[in-house]
Amino acid sequence: MPIEVAHVRGGSDAGMGRKPSDWFTVSLCRDHHAEQHRIGEGPFERLHGIDFHALAAEFATASPKAAEIRIEQMERRNVC
Repeated sequence: MPIEVAHVRGGSDAGMGRKPSDWFTVSLCRDHHAEQHRIGEGPFERLHGIDFHALAAEFATASPKAAEIRIEQMERRNVC
């Protein structure tokens, strides 16, 4: 099944009309990504016993683009 990047919105650096940075992403299969949008992040986390923020931090830290992601985070903080 194809894997999709799901942006974690709750508690992220997203704003009105702005998606979260790539620091706040997790990999989900297409069906689970659709389910996450359909029922919401909180209910999805409880149903599947996962913590999106912990997973996103793990993925971002292991990413080959971790340094780029951190720079983007700092730039976003300076704008807000």
